[in-house]
Amino acid sequence: MKRIIGAVAAVLAVVIILLWQPWRTSPITAQVPAPQEPEQPQAAPLVSLAEMQSRLSDDDLVTAALKRAANALASSEKEPQFSEDACAADAKIKAIYRGMILAHAGYYLVMADLRSGDYQNYGFLPADEAELDTNTLLSHWSKERVARIWQSSNALNALSAEDRSSIAAFLNELKLFKPIYLSVKRTNPDFDALDQDAVDGILQKRAAHPSTDA
Repeated sequence: MKRIIGAVAAVLAVVIILLWQPWRTSPITAQVPAPQEPEQPQAAPLVSLAEMQSRLSDDDLVTAALKRAANALASSEKEPQFSEDACAADAKIKAIYRGMILAHAGYYLVMADLRSGDYQNYGFLPADEAELDTNTLLSHWSKERVARIWQSSNALNALSAEDRSSIAAFLNELKLFKPIYLSVKRTNPDFDALDQDAVDGILQKRAAHPSTDA
């Protein structure tokens, strides 16, 4: 038996050496398909500016958009990230910034929803939206109508108590800043409320002279 096994092994060795000659065979390489460019999501088509204006004046459409936005915000991550430890440790600052995140995100969600019917365009506002007739919208959306929409929609109920408290903190801060902003705009029409240095300077002057509006 051992002789038979030895003979078979010898024959295989001869076949490998004389016929196959693996040292001359090209190495086998895996054929990896060429990488494909990831498909970019196609943004939903936008309605015209005139249609957008009409939708913004439609109580039912706006109410539905508010409800959808609140539900989306309720399940989203919205913890502010601070570069300053002092800000991160200040509960009031955290509440204000959390409310700001919710308010701004909600705005973009509603605008994207009304312009295209979904959130694919979230965070992207076409340039023509600056041409919306705000006077017409303000004449339609009186304080009474806005309050009635919020109360009837119950949209805020989708948010946690912490979220609602944060929104209230942010809105209250806006109310405190409004007279300062209007006072500055009267003397400096080019003032940009997003200019952090300018805002810091205004608030410092306000703290030093609390009896003034500038």
